[in-house]
Amino acid sequence: MKVTPIEIRQKDFNKVFRGYDKEEVDAFLKSLSQEWEKLLDENREVKKRLELAEREVARLREVESSLFKTIKNAEDTGANLIEHAQRQSDLHMREAQMNAEAIMSEARTRARKTIEEAEMEAKTLVGNLLDEVSALQKEYADIEFKKQHAIQEIQALGEGLLDRVQREKTKPGRAETEQRIEKVVEAAKAINTEVKKDFSGHELKTIIQPAIATADQEKKEVPQDLFTSVEKKNAEKIAEPIVESVKAPSEPIAPATGSTKKTELPAEKTFSKSPVKEEPKDGSGSFFDTI
Repeated sequence: MKVTPIEIRQKDFNKVFRGYDKEEVDAFLKSLSQEWEKLLDENREVKKRLELAEREVARLREVESSLFKTIKNAEDTGANLIEHAQRQSDLHMREAQMNAEAIMSEARTRARKTIEEAEMEAKTLVGNLLDEVSALQKEYADIEFKKQHAIQEIQALGEGLLDRVQREKTKPGRAETEQRIEKVVEAAKAINTEVKKDFSGHELKTIIQPAIATADQEKKEVPQDLFTSVEKKNAEKIAEPIVESVKAPSEPIAPATGSTKKTELPAEKTFSKSPVKEEPKDGSGSFFDTI
């Protein structure tokens, strides 16, 4: 039953004998109606506040739900971003590793190829140098052999000349040429002595040329029949290469420059003694005429 303050104030009671004081009852009802009215006002105020609070709660719940959704979306987005970033990172790492391996492999291949080319070039260069050294050694040995052979031939020739001159000196009718022949003998002795030394082309010139000059002075005055034809021919064969080596300028051996062209050896000449064959005497030029 709903009671309002007006109903409390206007409430009528039946009258009985010896009942309550009417004024006290009216005063109490008036006071009660006022308090009740106050309670109703407070109740309405509380309801309004409750409605506002409920609306605020509903709004906050909506905000909370929205926040939850936002957080959920953010979490999902963050997880997706992290997963995508991880995939991209793994992909970049694999690509970088593959590129690094390819670069290292190419660098190793180039280094190996460069080393092989350098080794081949070094082997070729060393081979060429060894060939040149071998050729120079062979050429030097050939020159040394020719020099020794020439020394032996010149010694034999000098000894033959000395012996022949000594024999000619003892013959009658040679007194007028004895002094000139002595000069030739001295020149032959000088040749026979100096050729025993280890000499170069320049030394050979300084030894042979004075003898040649002396011989040139005396060759016209020496009798033409001093030597036999066989001795003249043998002397010419021996003296020809020696004279050529004296007249030709000596060329120094150029040092190896790493060229791949092999040194060409000159044609080897041998100074073998030909067997002595008796020929009739004639008036041809002597050994000194050839020089």
